[in-house]
Amino acid sequence: MLAIAVTLLTSAAFASFSGRLGFRFLLGGICMGVIASVCAATGLLANFDVTPPPFGIAVFIFFLGPIWLGRSRYGKDVAETIPIQILVLIQAFRLPLELVMHEAANVGVMPEQLSFSGWNFDIVTGASALVLGLALVFNPRLNRRVIWLWNLWGSLCLVVIASIAISSSPVFLAFGKEPENINTWVLHFPYVLLPALLVSNAIFTHVVIFRKLRAADRVWA
Repeated sequence: MLAIAVTLLTSAAFASFSGRLGFRFLLGGICMGVIASVCAATGLLANFDVTPPPFGIAVFIFFLGPIWLGRSRYGKDVAETIPIQILVLIQAFRLPLELVMHEAANVGVMPEQLSFSGWNFDIVTGASALVLGLALVFNPRLNRRVIWLWNLWGSLCLVVIASIAISSSPVFLAFGKEPENINTWVLHFPYVLLPALLVSNAIFTHVVIFRKLRAADRVWA
């Protein structure tokens, strides 16, 4: 529900400035969500008996796909059209997401190392996105260095989370072979929507914010 809600809200936010950008984001989210859900529901993603494992291909798509999209013409249009405060506020979804993930760890659905009880500090990104986004609403000329630092922090958090998630997979077992330490939950429906929609959204938005900041720096230079 959270993944679907965030996708709808993001597309609506984009559509309020450009119907074309909003529609394309929604269409892309639907396609990604449906494909990921089908692959998870059929057990394809959880199959580690083939080489390369579908899990590795999915990680490649979920993490590198939004980087490519953010650097594409579409990403350029989003950077030029959507105000910086909207892009930052979108990332506030990471606050409720981390609360949900913490509860998932508490009930044994997700390995603890992926929550803020372990090595995931992304709850700071979500909370600070809300504060920074509101600050930008009231003061759009806020020092860009603050936004740069925040965006770097959020991006680093995603790198850390991705590293923990991959190293906790059945391929590497970096946190032990005990079932509670193995990261397989995102290979099943509906949890696959977390990387497919939410993580992809976060990565894409970070890339777009970087593009927007670089463009602003060139103008001021």
